[in-house]
Amino acid sequence: MIDALTTNKTDFFREPAHFKVLTDQLPRLVQKGRPLRIWSAGCSSGEEPYTIAMVMEEFARQHGDVDYQITATDISKECLFKAQRGIYPSARIEPVSETLRKRYLLRSKDSSKQLIKVSDALRRRVSFSDFNFITGDFSQFKLFDVIFCRNVMIYFDAAQRARLLNLFRQQLVMGGVFFLGLSEGISAERNQFEQLSPSAYKRVI
Repeated sequence: MIDALTTNKTDFFREPAHFKVLTDQLPRLVQKGRPLRIWSAGCSSGEEPYTIAMVMEEFARQHGDVDYQITATDISKECLFKAQRGIYPSARIEPVSETLRKRYLLRSKDSSKQLIKVSDALRRRVSFSDFNFITGDFSQFKLFDVIFCRNVMIYFDAAQRARLLNLFRQQLVMGGVFFLGLSEGISAERNQFEQLSPSAYKRVI
């Protein structure tokens, strides 16, 4: 029923401006002595967390080794199974640059299958698990430096959205960055966040 009710629409580098914001914010977010923690909340079939991992690896190439952990959750076990496999039709990687394809994606040896697989190096950086925003215990997670929760709030009413925004805020470190979908936004809770760009916010309270 869950899989039937949710669209699970996602792509590699969907809403690409968000990943530019992430890259711009990383110099102040990365701290020595502990890993940068990122949550892909509502990760669907995995394209989002693997995109984040590519961005982090590219940042590390420019700035030296960066320790980071990506937690990816979704309510759909079918989607999580696909995400953990990290295997996609070749057509899905159209938004990925040729440079990143060569570094992080592997083509099937059987050319007739037209499949690609995410490299083991990226897959090791992402931990997948199921999580329900309504019944789940948010406090089970450590605080995150970055949270992506994009195009998920559309499934909830106004009261549920307000509750979830508060829970996500509490799971962010002070100054942490929170990404929503471009069709979503923060209204009543705006004083708790500073807007960095459309649907990208920094926790200030």
